[in-house]
Amino acid sequence: MNPTIPPFVNATNFPASRFVDFSSLLNIITPLLMIGAALGFGGMFVWMGFTVLTAGGDKDKIAQAQKTLGFAVIGLVVIMSAYLIVKLLGYILSVSNAIPL
Repeated sequence: MNPTIPPFVNATNFPASRFVDFSSLLNIITPLLMIGAALGFGGMFVWMGFTVLTAGGDKDKIAQAQKTLGFAVIGLVVIMSAYLIVKLLGYILSVSNAIPL
């Protein structure tokens, strides 16, 4: 009778082995990227508010703050639409659990 040798790397003693495919890695990274995008939008929004409050009536600074807000909104819309397009393609192509909702 030959003794069986347990595998050296498994999910209980090596946590990185849980990432067996690309979709499981995306399940972890995608929500983190969405949180980062939301925090970036919030930071740009706060910076825009600070710029408007400290502008002192200077039209150039107020215009710069409006540009900052515009770029922040455009970036957030691009990120959200990219996420929704990937979810839609996953639904159309019947790829389950590629990216969590």
